[in-house]
Amino acid sequence: MSSEQQKDEKALTPAAASTVKKAEGEKEMNPQQIVEGFRKLREEQQLIASKISELEAEKNEHKLVADTLQSINPDRNCYRLIGGVLVERTVQEVLPALTQNAEKLETLIASLNETMVKKGKDINEYREKYNIRFMNEMEASKEKGSDDPNKANKSEEKKSGAGGILVG
Repeated sequence: MSSEQQKDEKALTPAAASTVKKAEGEKEMNPQQIVEGFRKLREEQQLIASKISELEAEKNEHKLVADTLQSINPDRNCYRLIGGVLVERTVQEVLPALTQNAEKLETLIASLNETMVKKGKDINEYREKYNIRFMNEMEASKEKGSDDPNKANKSEEKKSGAGGILVG
């Protein structure tokens, strides 16, 4: 188990005491299963985000090469890597394929962005359904409800980041 997963496990607390019933006909879930389901959804969202980032870099590289090839003589030879094989072509043959690939990447990135937004909504619905709260959310709600002014001042110092530091 990675340190991030351990951190998530400690940070998440489902409000259910021992088990939570799903809709009629579905099985009951214990808190560990609820947290694991939440972690799985977040992991899927992170995978989508990393894929978007990777494709954005590839798209930018395509555009950079296409911009460079625009200023070169169309009959000049250039090399293109296709499926691990370096192929010699002319600029006029490569440039249209390169711009078409960049457009396809933009379409794919837009599709993945929509998928990521949907996954975010799914995560929020899951959090609301099982009343999942992060530890810092629980602490903040406890401090807001506290009547002790010292606790309120301490939380303000934590937020400002200037607790105990004198600036001249």
